[in-house]
Amino acid sequence: MKPTISFDHELLSIETDHDVHCMFELQVPAPPEGDARAPLRIALVLDRSGSMNGRKLEIAKQCANFLARRLLPSDMLSVVTFDDTVDLVVPLGDAHDQAGAAIEQIHPGGQTNLSGGWLKGLEEVRRAADGVRRVILLTDGQANQGVTDRDQLTSLATGTREHAATTTIGFGEGFDADLLASIADKSGGAAYFA
Repeated sequence: MKPTISFDHELLSIETDHDVHCMFELQVPAPPEGDARAPLRIALVLDRSGSMNGRKLEIAKQCANFLARRLLPSDMLSVVTFDDTVDLVVPLGDAHDQAGAAIEQIHPGGQTNLSGGWLKGLEEVRRAADGVRRVILLTDGQANQGVTDRDQLTSLATGTREHAATTTIGFGEGFDADLLASIADKSGGAAYFA
């Protein structure tokens, strides 16, 4: 394995406090030939609300396309977007090539119905009869439509654990880290920051 660390600043003034961010990248060797993995059943759930407008949404779309291009033919993918409404952009299937074009067409909208988008993603992966089922939630976590109560959302996450784990990826500095970590933890997934 080869680790690489990149900082967002090279020089800082010592007279004031600064937030310094770094990106930790870990390159791992390719698995040995012939090592098969279980097929993946993934619902990519992208927040396209107004608070994601600009760089956050563009980075989320790049991440979604990165994943879609790396899936195997045996994997299945669905794409769900949400603002104050929820849209099933790509139903669960093996149309990975369609996902890229659909992701590029995602534009920012209104409020944030996080629960609606997340539950639609869960509904999609639950349709799969086999494979490893995961929801990947890309959001700034500012839920203000649908279910907005942190305790209710955490309770929902606990109830989804047997069907699919949810991995959350928070975008921007103002995302609700506690909420996204709770959803991921209670559903058996992981939480990350972008």
